[in-house]
Order: sequence, then C-alpha cells, then structure tokens
Amino acid sequence: MTFDGAPGAMAATPPGVADVLRGFCQQDAPPGEYTLAGFDRRLEMLVATQQQLEAAGDHRGVFHLTYLAFSRQVRQAFDDNRFTDPAFAADMSCRFVDAYLEQAQRWESGDPTQCRAWRMAFGGAESGEANVLQSMFLGMNAHIHYDLAFVTLGSCRAFGDLETAAATGPSLSMSGVPDARHLDFLVINQIAWESIPIIQDAVLGAFAEPLKWGNKLVGGITSTLGQRLLMGARDAAWAQTNLLVHARDERSRGAIAAMIDAYAASHTHLVETLSPNPLDVVGGVRKWRGRRDAQAWGDEVLLPDATRDALMDLALHDPVVAELALRQLAFAGYDPAWVLDVLVKDGRTDLAAEFVPLVGTHAPADRRDDLERYLETPGSGPVAVVEAALAEGYVTAKALPDEAVDRVVERCQRSAVDADRCLAVPAVAAVPELADALRAHRERARMLLERADARVPATGGPALTEAQAHALLVVHPDPWVRLCASRVSSTGDDNMSELIDRVLFLKTTPVFMEVEAGALLAVAEELQPMTFEPGEAILRESEPSNGVHLVAEGMVAVVQDHNGSPVKVADVGPGGALGELSALNGTPAVATCHAVVQTKTLFLPTAVLARLLHQHPRVSIGLLRHLGQRLEATTQMALKRQYGT
Repeated sequence: MTFDGAPGAMAATPPGVADVLRGFCQQDAPPGEYTLAGFDRRLEMLVATQQQLEAAGDHRGVFHLTYLAFSRQVRQAFDDNRFTDPAFAADMSCRFVDAYLEQAQRWESGDPTQCRAWRMAFGGAESGEANVLQSMFLGMNAHIHYDLAFVTLGSCRAFGDLETAAATGPSLSMSGVPDARHLDFLVINQIAWESIPIIQDAVLGAFAEPLKWGNKLVGGITSTLGQRLLMGARDAAWAQTNLLVHARDERSRGAIAAMIDAYAASHTHLVETLSPNPLDVVGGVRKWRGRRDAQAWGDEVLLPDATRDALMDLALHDPVVAELALRQLAFAGYDPAWVLDVLVKDGRTDLAAEFVPLVGTHAPADRRDDLERYLETPGSGPVAVVEAALAEGYVTAKALPDEAVDRVVERCQRSAVDADRCLAVPAVAAVPELADALRAHRERARMLLERADARVPATGGPALTEAQAHALLVVHPDPWVRLCASRVSSTGDDNMSELIDRVLFLKTTPVFMEVEAGALLAVAEELQPMTFEPGEAILRESEPSNGVHLVAEGMVAVVQDHNGSPVKVADVGPGGALGELSALNGTPAVATCHAVVQTKTLFLPTAVLARLLHQHPRVSIGLLRHLGQRLEATTQMALKRQYGT
C-alpha cells in the first residue's frame, strides 16, 4: 500500500536544490499577525475548518483535529506562563499553523513541488486507504518531521538569530541560536507529551468511537507508544533545525531541505505497518529497510549529490553538528566507502571512526554490507578507520571484520616493538619530548591490542643504531613522534622547533594539560601568534572575543566598567587564558583586557576550540579548572576590596 492518491497528476521528479526551501515558513511576519492574538484568530479558523471537514465526511479531518487539540494545549501554556520568550513562542505557533494551511492549499491546487510526506498524508486520508491511526500519524509525521524544522528556522530568522550567528562566526552552541529558543522548543515537547491522551480521546471520539472505548482499556500502552513516536520526531526536528541553522547559506539549506523531505517521506513506510493487513506490514518494513541513494527513496526520487556534499561540508567544518551530519549521511544510505574515503583524506579519522557505528545503527541494510566490504579492503584508509574506531571505543573487535582487525593487530604489534627498540637508543632517550611521545604511542598500541584480544609482544629484538632509529622515526605513523624526532639531529628546522615548543607550552596551561601532546599538534598548527604593546587592548568589554588568547609572555590586566569607572578584577600572566567565556557562550566579553607590558599571546579561534572540545572531552575538564580558578581569584579580590582584608 502507498498513500499517494492526488488530485491531478503529481510530478515524480524533485525540484532543484535551490527550489526545495522556496521560502517555506521564512516569510516576514505580517504586521500584528504572528502574535498571541494572531494565534487566537488561527485557532478560530482551525475550528471552522474542522466543522467543515467533519460535515463532509472528509478523513483529512483526522489530523486536522489532532493538530487542533494540540494547538489548544499550546494556547493554554501561554496563559500558564510556561514559555521563556512568549513573543518567540507566539511567532513559532502562528508559523506552524500557517505551514499546515499552506500544505493543505498546495494539496488542493495539485502543487507538484509539495513535499512527499504531505502528499502521502493527504492522499491516504482522501482516498480512504489510510485508517484512522494511520491518518493521524501520517499527518503528525509530515507536520513534525518536515514542517517543524522550517518553522523553527523561520522564527529564528525573524528574531535576528541567523544574522547574529553569522556575525559572530562559528558557535559552540549546539543550536547556534540563543538557548531560550531550545528551552521553548522543549516546553512545546512537554506539552505534546502531556497532550497525547487528550488528542487520542478527541480523534477517536470523532472518527472511531469503538476504538475510543477500547483505547480506555489499553490507554497506557497507546499513550506510551504515541509519546515515544512524538518525542522521537520532535527530537529529530530539532536536529534538522540545527543543520539548517549551521548551514549558514541558502544553497546549503536548500540541499538539507531535500534531505528533510526524504527523511519525512521514508517514515511514511513505518506508518504503513499500522495496518491490520499483514502484507502491508511486510511491505512497509521492506521499504523502510531498503531506502538508499542509489535507488528511489520514498519510491519516487533520488537525493541529489548536493545534499551529500552539504552534509559532508558540515561534518568536516562544523564540529558542533558533525555527528548530526554524519548520522544523516548514514540514514540516507550514501555510500559509506565514499564518506570514509573523504574523511580519511581530510585527516579526520576521528569522524570516520564515529561514522562506522552510525552506519550499523541508521543505514539501510545493504549499506552495512558495503561498509564491511570497505573495512576488509587492504589499504591504509580502512586500517586507519578500524584503528580509530577501536581506540575511541565506538565498536568492539567482534563487531568488525576479522581481516580488518588482523591488519590493525599486526601494525600495533610492530609499533610496540619498534617503540621499545628506539627508546633503547641513548640519543632518542635523551630527548624528553620524543621519549614521552614514543611511550605514549607504545601504550596506545598495547591498549588497541588488548581491545582486539590480541597478544602484546614481549620487549626485545635486535638493537638499533642511532641511524637505524632515526630512519624508523622519520616515517613513524604518529605525526607527533615524527616531529619530535627532528630534535635527535640538527636536521630539524626552526619551524618544526617552534611547533614543538607550542605543543609543550599548551601542555603547561590549565586548559590543555589533560590533553595528550599528540592531540595538540593540530591545535598548535592553528594558533595565531600576536604581540601587544603596553596599554594596548587584547579584548574589549561588550565585544565578542571570537576565540581564546593564551598568554605566552608578559602580563595582562582584566578591567571591568563599574558605573563609568574602570575596576581591575584580575591580573593574568603566562599560561593564562582570556576570552574563554565569550568563546564558549558566543556572547560579548565581560571585561576589557589590556597588556601591562609587552605581551605575546597565542590566539585559538572558536572553531578550533569547538573541534577540540568535541574530539577531546578532557579539554572540558581543563576549562572547568581554569574557570574555577578564575572565579576563586575574582571572589578573593572582591572580598579584599569590600573588607580591606
């Protein structure tokens, strides 16, 4: 069974990427309309339409009543003062109604660009192919899995959040918009959760009275099922909103809109399983499991390459939503070999490792087979992916192909032995950072061997000469070991030496001391050295920091404005950090920081800090330690100023 009945011929080809969004829900608010009073007017309109649908025996009234019952609960929430930003919540509520009404109008006019989820919802209801439960869930699926992301984006755009996000650059916020937006989104989630029994009684009472009384007997079960489906859908909608916000440009948003269309359409196959006909149940499961980009997804269209490319761009360049983008790449059924090759070539084996279990959890069944074939392929790429996946604990050795694990075991056993042999060479052991790097690499190899249930090789082997050790080290698989090896002889250049010193400096700071030196190499390469003369401002109060300044040399005074008078609240010397709160929150700096003497800093852009926080959670421990020390020092200074002690 499919729910594709339509008034007139509907196109079976997708609109172009630039046309998918088509301004849907992105319109400017009509004067005085996207307010609480405007929401009340829309509720009255929904009531009148419901009466017309029921009088005509039109089963499109099933979802219409579902939405009306829910909207009434949202309206009550305004009276109960449940929203953090009532104006934003009212704008969003009005856009949501208008989105539904626009979809109904598109159906009536036979608009060939209408999203597939709504075509299936309206078609199934109008043709009578969908039963009451299916009609209710088809409408919920289309309205939440498709409309809601664009509604939220439109409200954020209307309140200037997108312009603010673009002006301040990459954000560490999961949403990229003020936290109040997510809080109000969660309030609506809670209202939806509470409304399930009310919606069930209203819809079943109007369209399936016998089911209403049967539902009284098993109401707990059906409510739980409805809540799980509804909450999962709304969580997915917030994830889609995050991708739309972080895309930052309209063409990328159009590409992601195509993915949202396909995502919502694919879920209609799950609704088909809510049928008393076993063939429909089997057919729905088969279609759900078989979705992929190389075939017709939703039995109709292909996802464009532009969607794949937009998601990959987000995964590579926006660590805040990288996991969301990878999850959608897996769900859509894009070729895992292509995705993994791109990630490995870009040096992002951490993302490649994260992608492996996402394929196992979210991808169509045949793509899981493609992943296994890729991992079994000889080559440095698959080996690096398997090694990273084991190291990060994303998968167990038993979940990976034996051939792939065997290659990693062989490589780790060789690395452990070579590390011991190199450490036995006096010239190598005499360079502390190189010796530490080799020991860390050896311990990592042994850890991987244990996770692979493989033998840890015994120490030993023929002794190496200094030249032989150097020959091994300059081609070592660990870039940090290779870099430190430049200090064994005089062949290392000044740039290499400076990079090593930066990594070692980072290790002395409270923020980064918890992170392995090798992991800081990529960070050190992106640090921007800056010099400030005495009195020169490094940060200004009420202006964004756009990153963190690490003080390498000199002294910095931190000054805040109190009733027009500058008050010094702290002195920050070498190893200290400036602007971290502004970078973390995406907010203006709370103080002005100026150099007391000539001061040198290493500037870490917010985007690099975001990536580091997601790759290495121990950075969070360092930040908490640093902020705790800063708070304690500020408190002591305030007490001293107040009591003179």
